[in-house]
Amino acid sequence: MHSQHVQKLESISFLGSAVGVFSLECWDCKSSINAACSDPFLMEPFAKMNCSASPKYEMIRNMYGNKTTQFCRKIIEKIEGNVRVIRTCGYLEESRSDDNRCTTRVGTNGLKIVSCHCATDACNASPYLTHSMVTTSFTIMFTLILTAAFS
Repeated sequence: MHSQHVQKLESISFLGSAVGVFSLECWDCKSSINAACSDPFLMEPFAKMNCSASPKYEMIRNMYGNKTTQFCRKIIEKIEGNVRVIRTCGYLEESRSDDNRCTTRVGTNGLKIVSCHCATDACNASPYLTHSMVTTSFTIMFTLILTAAFS
């Protein structure tokens, strides 16, 4: 009997995570067009983009097939003292070690690009993209409590 409850919980958890993956929403804006996209980010004038509904996603998926994933991206470009922020969906992952990480590239003429990636809805609003230990701990504890309750 308890095995059925655990299986149901696992199924619900899996479906919940799958829905989040397939319908990821990210903030979509450029500070060069609207200064509210800069840091600190003012969310009010912007809409979240459904990454799966983007024509860009379909084009990239047709070219690369199953090698594409969806994630939110925040890019900070610093060029000769001017700073631009771009928040959007990403589809082709750059080489990186983990989610919620940033990569930095430096070029000539004072060019610096910081590209950050994350994989939860609207996560590209944050000035810094990092895992929340509180959220992770709460999720683990909640799962353990539910599992113990049904065993």
